[in-house]
Amino acid sequence: MKIHVTFSGLAAGNIGDEAMMKGFLSIHPLPEGTTIEVWDAKSEAIAQLPPTYRYINYSDTEACNAASLSADYVLIVGATIVTDMLGTEWPLNILGGKYALCHAAGIPIHAVGIGVDKLHSDEAVQLFNRGFLPFETWTVRSERSRKNLFTLGVHPGRVVAAADLAWLTPTQDVDKQWAAQYLAALGVKEGIPIVGVNIVNEKWKDDNAIKMAAATALDWICSELKWQVVFFCNETREGEYFDKEATRATAAFMKSQPVIALNQYFTPEQMIALLSCCKLAISWRYHFTVFSALGGALAISVLRGEKLTELSDELNGLNLGTPESLTSEKIRDSIVQAIGNYATLKYRQDVAVDALRQRCRFNTYFIDKLRPNSTHLTVETLPPAPFGLVRYKEAITAPPKAGKEYAVTVIVSTYMSGDFIGECLNGLKGQTIWQEIEVIVIDAASPQGEQAIVTEFQKENPNITYVKTGQKVSIYAAWNIGLRLAGGRYITVLSTNDRLRGDALEIMSQTLDNRPDIALVYGDSYMTTTPHESFERHTGSPSMVWPAYQYEDLLKTCLIGPHPMWRKSASVATGFFDETYTSNGDQEYWLRMGERFEFLHIAEFTGLYWHNPQSLSMSGGIPETHRAQALYQKRYVDRLKQRVILTGADRPVYVWGIGQLALITNHMLANLGVPVSGFISDCPDSTFATLPVLGRELILGPGGQRPFIVIAKEDGDKTIKPLLTGAGYIAREDFWTNIYELSWVWDLHNPIEQ
Repeated sequence: MKIHVTFSGLAAGNIGDEAMMKGFLSIHPLPEGTTIEVWDAKSEAIAQLPPTYRYINYSDTEACNAASLSADYVLIVGATIVTDMLGTEWPLNILGGKYALCHAAGIPIHAVGIGVDKLHSDEAVQLFNRGFLPFETWTVRSERSRKNLFTLGVHPGRVVAAADLAWLTPTQDVDKQWAAQYLAALGVKEGIPIVGVNIVNEKWKDDNAIKMAAATALDWICSELKWQVVFFCNETREGEYFDKEATRATAAFMKSQPVIALNQYFTPEQMIALLSCCKLAISWRYHFTVFSALGGALAISVLRGEKLTELSDELNGLNLGTPESLTSEKIRDSIVQAIGNYATLKYRQDVAVDALRQRCRFNTYFIDKLRPNSTHLTVETLPPAPFGLVRYKEAITAPPKAGKEYAVTVIVSTYMSGDFIGECLNGLKGQTIWQEIEVIVIDAASPQGEQAIVTEFQKENPNITYVKTGQKVSIYAAWNIGLRLAGGRYITVLSTNDRLRGDALEIMSQTLDNRPDIALVYGDSYMTTTPHESFERHTGSPSMVWPAYQYEDLLKTCLIGPHPMWRKSASVATGFFDETYTSNGDQEYWLRMGERFEFLHIAEFTGLYWHNPQSLSMSGGIPETHRAQALYQKRYVDRLKQRVILTGADRPVYVWGIGQLALITNHMLANLGVPVSGFISDCPDSTFATLPVLGRELILGPGGQRPFIVIAKEDGDKTIKPLLTGAGYIAREDFWTNIYELSWVWDLHNPIEQ
């Protein structure tokens, strides 16, 4: 698909814009050739973004409009595009005019990670109605932004509350050693706490009372606390409205000598590194607060607009009020409060950062559903409610380690499971690798009070995340939420009423560790009809015992079982569960993943499955199973056809086998337009169905030709497949097994008389 990203501030000088784009691309890479509007395509800010995209200067109106109108859909990534804080011209009028062109041409627009302020004038609302109201979908940075959209008439089904994309700024390149050396070169002394300060001018540029109040408080920090003050510019543009001039004017009122970082462009990672050297941060800018929190500095925000109010509330509650109300006493009191309650406030902030980083992954909820020829989403296809991410926010004796990496993510979907959720979580706590597991509980708006139960577990188990949807969603929508949040190397899903063997997750994760060629593993399961049993004590029977895995068997029956574990990287490559399924979407997912990756059966009992006649998997699943199998059986045969046609006559096709099954296979291939050159048998030097019959030396002998092979023999997977793989043939690339068994879906042959 052709995608265009319209302008929202990228490369104009505000580091936050690049942070949002980098965060977005970390969870949703765009196709090569995507066009992106930027302030200056030659800016050093663009050098850190992928070169596979085409960057267009925002000032080139003709090129920007052409890219928008030729796109399948347009994205707006990040920024507060709905606000009249500085008047109605920017962004409402200017950006709204660009969007109106797309609306007139029928080009859908999807807003991702957007901030939405309350509008205060009739003119602002009219501009919103013209340029913004027709957007297809919105993901916004907070619940407050979401409610503001409702007030403006946006349908609730078109909005999901996520978080600002800058929370996903990749931090692996944060170089704290560089930052310490940079600050030392400016005169910062090692061992003395630092307060990082960012201040802006904008409409307050002539208000010296604000600057004098700030200067007085900063002098107190230097003289009384004996701390150091360092000014940073988060917006690097020159001019009286921006950070450099605000810093110069404030520093001029100070009696102490602050350190002023140069007004140069820092990457988001560099700014985070610099702020990691600070104990506290005083912030006028939204993304300076974000960078401070990501760097570990306790952030105190000036409520410059609604967006900083909502951010302060979510992060740590520390704020200095609005710029107009700023006094030196208020700054001093806030500093004293921050220092006196540092451990509690810092922990609250760290937990909030963790939750916001996870919630940020909801930003792709809508655009993940877009497909070629389907770039419009009707209200009927959209989720009916917001998602809320809940973390336990009180200080506990053992706060979670920042950035902890888990081996396994367990996704637990719950609805009407108040009687089971506690048993489920207790069972998971008993896993031998509990400290290496994260649990994500997705509550699909259950009325049974699971939240209170999960919250109690969270108090002593910081590796449990709880998500609640505003209205009921399907199990596959719930699992997809979990996939977006998953941080483990491996993923598994667990029903609240199923139980695992105590070392099941250890067995499966170790198998994946030892077998990098395998994407998914699964064991056998006992089945019980009695609820509330455990794996160790149950009345079940060993009725879910699976054969050794091969994809051809998966095409005919679901043999993965209820408790598989798979690599997160395989999910990234496969995509999300198909939410159009109601009960057997997991079978479709394994078929889709199995097309590209190998699975492995572990011949041990790893789980206990409760057979509930009222469960989703027991209601109406047969048509969905047939739907999935028909789709992937067709793709299996289509792949054979495509491989043969692309190769041409260089690699002829031979059917391995003679008899009725070989005749059926030959006829199916003929109807597909795939000519068969002959048959392979242990009885060569004959003809069969008017075609030659050759010996196996054709493919196994030295220097022999390597044709495509289609096996047509009942025990071919045991007798012929090992011969082919031993000769270097690759399943589903060089040979296919028993396509005649797929004929219940395909009307590709007529009965053949002997």
